[in-house]
Amino acid sequence: MDKTFKYAFDNGIPLILIIGEQEVLDGIYKIKVLNEEKEYTFPIPELVQKARELVEANPILLAKDK
Repeated sequence: MDKTFKYAFDNGIPLILIIGEQEVLDGIYKIKVLNEEKEYTFPIPELVQKARELVEANPILLAKDK
């Protein structure tokens, strides 16, 4: 997992969606915001909208120059 997070951070990817067995069973998914080093959980019906809001609130990685 650490390699995945490092790759995403190094390449300007602001969020990682975490889907494991328990998340599928519970219907609640985790989103890790890389520049905040925080995780949020959302039920499926809210997932897309909440992910969009998190990306908009974390533009630092989106604007990162390579």
